[in-house]
Amino acid sequence: MVTLMIGETGFFQKWYHAAPSSFTQLLANQFEHSVWRGLHFWDVILPAFMLIAGTAMALSYHKQQQLHYTWKQSFSKVLKRSFWLLFWGILIYSVRDQHLNFQLSNVLTQTGVHHRDRFPCYPEANVVAVDREFLLPSHP
Repeated sequence: MVTLMIGETGFFQKWYHAAPSSFTQLLANQFEHSVWRGLHFWDVILPAFMLIAGTAMALSYHKQQQLHYTWKQSFSKVLKRSFWLLFWGILIYSVRDQHLNFQLSNVLTQTGVHHRDRFPCYPEANVVAVDREFLLPSHP
């Protein structure tokens, strides 16, 4: 996540321009979208992050059901989380571009929007959570 945020600031491109070398050029190229000439590390960030965030959301909702949260309590948590993801995502672009920018094209803002929009699907969905004993088997 830290690498993602550093990449969003344009750090690697600035580093390459300040100290050109094959290593800094490699980093700058990996954190920039390019004309399609093959797969780059940056191209798999969003799908991987969305997979992780979606899985975490399903597991979190399952845990909330076990703790007898009401739908309203769970939705309140989702709204708070969505707000903070949107806030930090917009702030990243605002600092980088020197003005308020409501562009929703980074991972944080997209996760914030999808997190809020997908929540109503979970109560009706057959959410299958992995049992803790499967993840961390107890050994006698």
